[in-house]
Amino acid sequence: LPQGRELYIIMNELHDAIRISSGYTGYSTMGVRSRSKSKRRRRATLSVGDGGVGGDLISSFPDDLLVRILDLLPDTRDVVRTHALSRRWRGLWTGVPALRFNSVRWPAVRREAGAGEQYLAFVDDALMLRANATRRRCAVKDLVISLNIMSQKTEELVPRSFQAAQGWIRYAVQHEVKSLILKLELPWIYEDRLAQGGHEHPVMAIDELATYAKLDTMHLRLGFAQLELSFSSSSM
Repeated sequence: LPQGRELYIIMNELHDAIRISSGYTGYSTMGVRSRSKSKRRRRATLSVGDGGVGGDLISSFPDDLLVRILDLLPDTRDVVRTHALSRRWRGLWTGVPALRFNSVRWPAVRREAGAGEQYLAFVDDALMLRANATRRRCAVKDLVISLNIMSQKTEELVPRSFQAAQGWIRYAVQHEVKSLILKLELPWIYEDRLAQGGHEHPVMAIDELATYAKLDTMHLRLGFAQLELSFSSSSM
């Protein structure tokens, strides 16, 4: 794996290509577009593409090295986006051993139920694509998912969030994930109710705890929620 300045340059080039492929063109500090979309897209094609002309250093790396570079990206949304860079990159992301989803990188999720729904759908879709991958089938060793909807004014997204979280936990068990970290921060309205003497918490249930034995680590942080654990008679 490249080190130091070479790795820094490679990661910057990759970030640039990801932003351009997703339609982001960028602005200068003066508020003027730095380059036209077409020029930046051509530049990205030469930097991170199918290889050949243009001196495409990154895409000329072997698959195993590219996967290790993808594993350095902090958010799985960027990892998945590399699928659209070129044929060379299609399916490579499914070989990354760690998936990290962080809603903090989706600023609107904290405040808007609609953005929260999009985030939940993205995580669900990414996990489904990973489960059905054929090019580089690789076990997910580490799964980290963070959902922060603290600034939302209603409870609209809470039931859907619990449903999604239960599905993510089942995914970790079914696909033999070694480490699961799940952080769920619910709206502040629950803290306000506690301050006013209320005692009701939303409850998220987890069934058949004995089936989670294959997980080396399961860290659940459920802000303002109660966790209900149930056991079958055979596991008692």
